[in-house]
Amino acid sequence: MSARKKKPKTLCEVFTEDAETPGTNAWFENVRETYGNLLRCDGYDDCIIGLTTQFNTTTILYDRDKVIHKLAADFRKADKKLSKSQAYDDALDYFSFNIEGAWMGKETPSFFTKS
Repeated sequence: MSARKKKPKTLCEVFTEDAETPGTNAWFENVRETYGNLLRCDGYDDCIIGLTTQFNTTTILYDRDKVIHKLAADFRKADKKLSKSQAYDDALDYFSFNIEGAWMGKETPSFFTKS
């Protein structure tokens, strides 16, 4: 009797077999096993939507609006004199230049906007 060759998992099977939520430790372990270490935005794991692939490069995909709102909340905590709109404007400027506009190589994270 010949040993049955194990069929490799598809990408969908890898990421849905345990129904991990993007950004959790179990999800990152599956990502590392499949793609190696991908660049992350520290402190924004709860803003991860999933993964995206373009030109054979896979990156972590973040919810752009959620990242900006989280930044705005952090800015308001740091400076209680800021209005919500001022904090949002500051967060948007910071995000656009320092996060979205940063190029850290081909694994630079991607950002999704619904609108």
